[in-house]
Parts: sequence; C-alpha cells; structure tokens
Amino acid sequence: MWQDTIVEEVRRIRDEHAKRFNYDLHAICEDFRKKQSLSIHTVVSRQPRRPVNYVAQSLPNNTFQRSEEDGIALNSRS
Repeated sequence: MWQDTIVEEVRRIRDEHAKRFNYDLHAICEDFRKKQSLSIHTVVSRQPRRPVNYVAQSLPNNTFQRSEEDGIALNSRS
C-alpha cells in the first residue's frame, strides 16, 4: 500500500505534540493559544455570515433557487 510521507510526518508531529500534554485536548488547545499570542502574525476574526437558505427545485441545469425570504433567485448556469 502506498504511503504519503508528508501525511505520515504530520501525524507523527501531531502525536508527539499531543503526547507532551498526555492527550488532554484542553491543554493542547491552551498551548496553541499561547503560541498564537506570542506570534508576530495577525490573527483575523470575522463575524459569522448569515447562511443562505436554498430550496431544491426542479430548475434547468440542476440549479437551485434561494428561498423566498432571501428574495433572490440563482439560476445562472444557463
């Protein structure tokens, strides 16, 4: 069976990191937060976007149409 060396390396590093914290998810996340706060890179947080409600209808070309509360029809695959 073919093995991806990059995937294997990522899994090994992830396991080594988790082992340092006895696989305690809260401790692992706290470590990541600490590293993030010490980083020189800016962390961007954005407001969640309102999900678009789609209603499956039988339109040409397997397209969908937004629900009437959104008021916009999507049928651009013509």
